Amino acid sequence: MIRVLVILLILTGPVFAQGFSYGVHACGSWLKSDFEAGGFSYEPEDYEAIYGLGVDGMFKPMLLPIGVEAGFTYLSSSEIEGETPFKAKGHPLYINGKYYFSPFTYVGAGLNYTFWDVEIEGNDVDVDSKIGFQVGVGAEFGVSSLKLYGSAFYYVQNGKFAVEDFPIAADDDEADVKLKGVQIRAGVRFGG
Repeated sequence: MIRVLVILLILTGPVFAQGFSYGVHACGSWLKSDFEAGGFSYEPEDYEAIYGLGVDGMFKPMLLPIGVEAGFTYLSSSEIEGETPFKAKGHPLYINGKYYFSPFTYVGAGLNYTFWDVEIEGNDVDVDSKIGFQVGVGAEFGVSSLKLYGSAFYYVQNGKFAVEDFPIAADDDEADVKLKGVQIRAGVRFGG
């Protein structure tokens, strides 16, 4: 039995290896973040624009119109001004399933988890993030093992932070945070 598995691994290994690729990307994110605690709520009128860089990897079996990608993006700080100015960074980790409806274009959907770095009036704020979701479209073009790609995904991410970290009058101990927006990524992949 083990001998059969080893033979299968030797025969199919190169085929599976050809399906793996990895790369780097630049990202622009347009987002809104609103929060609610007790009877108090805040939702900005405008979307904030932040930018960043990231790394990603993908697996797409040969001759099949499906694939899986995962990545991490480090986003710049978003300074939101108002009665209480604060800075926020959200670094998303994501995994998407992809379906190719042509050799170059696909639709995708998946999950994300954001690592928050929030500062309010010079104080660090701990944000308890939750699993979010995203859906979008993309395209990739390439020759041999080099591919250029771009994608646009709409995403929603939820979280909580302690009200005492934010100078608002509310009955609850925690505030619910909701982040929603669009991320546009463009990058290059190698392999596959």
